Amino acid sequence: MTEAGLHHLLHRARLRMRSASAFEAALRSFAAALILAAIIVAWMRWTGRDAIKSGVMIALPFVAAMLAAGVAFALSRPSLTTAAARLDRLVRTSDHLSTWLFLNDSNHAAGTATQEGFRAAQRDSALRIADSIQLNKHLPLTWPAWSRAIWIAMILLLSALVTPPRHITSGAPIERAPEVGVSAASAGARSEKNAAPREMPRVQVLAPAQMRKLELMATDPQLSTELKRDALKELNEAIGGIPEGD
Repeated sequence: MTEAGLHHLLHRARLRMRSASAFEAALRSFAAALILAAIIVAWMRWTGRDAIKSGVMIALPFVAAMLAAGVAFALSRPSLTTAAARLDRLVRTSDHLSTWLFLNDSNHAAGTATQEGFRAAQRDSALRIADSIQLNKHLPLTWPAWSRAIWIAMILLLSALVTPPRHITSGAPIERAPEVGVSAASAGARSEKNAAPREMPRVQVLAPAQMRKLELMATDPQLSTELKRDALKELNEAIGGIPEGD
């Protein structure tokens, strides 16, 4: 490997460190958003409200994860020195990469023959070690140990989403159709109760003596027609003139 290749290796290591930081931030935000969404959905199911749609609750963790990853990637800016020190610690190179990067600084003026020989020997050693470095192996993007909490949070959110609202599980009162006979009878009774009272026939009770007198006049064959007409008129006046319909 050349010195340019070693520079490129350190740049790729720095990029991988930024990606690892963004990946961890995304997982943390995803887990937190899942728990928050599960709490909100459980609260809506318990209170019977539907203030927020289920699709929004499902999309919330993914949006939060992407935003957190972008922010963490932008803010995480490790230097080449940090990347070299990280590789030295992981590969156990006894700070060969960090020393090479320090000695390769252009600010260092040329030294004695011994110093230049030391720099050349150190450079050769760093290049030889860099050939054995595999970033996929030494700087892998692994799931953190607490990532199991994400699965628990997902189960909580799904359980809250499939839980029916409280007003359905508690049981709403069932409206029964009224029975035909009972409703008809009730309607008839109400209509009769609300109807105006029927006018009773106005009948005047005749005295016994008057009744006997009218009977004798009606059965006497010798009674003149004029007297019978007067008796009929007296009878009509006595009974008060009952209507023909009654």
